[in-house]
Amino acid sequence: MYRQPLAHARVQESLILFFGVGALIRLAIVVPAGQFSLYAVQLAAESLPVVFLVTAVAAGRPVPLPTRLLKAIVCLLLTATGAGLIGAALSAMSQASAN
Repeated sequence: MYRQPLAHARVQESLILFFGVGALIRLAIVVPAGQFSLYAVQLAAESLPVVFLVTAVAAGRPVPLPTRLLKAIVCLLLTATGAGLIGAALSAMSQASAN
């Protein structure tokens, strides 16, 4: 079985960094194209305090679910997210080819 040589915290930090860089790249593409609304800015501004509060409260507490169940939930959420992205891309491609 493969063992990750990096510490758990380093892997988390790396994932956060890569997701952040990906989000910045998307913004760099979307904003100049005029596809970024002020409503999105408002929602992001409203969500920041909630995210910081929930993170601060939950940081020192253990997860109340068994590890196996938590991994299954994460797997399902990631699968649903991927399916949604694929579905949206296929829909956009089919609409583009119809025009």
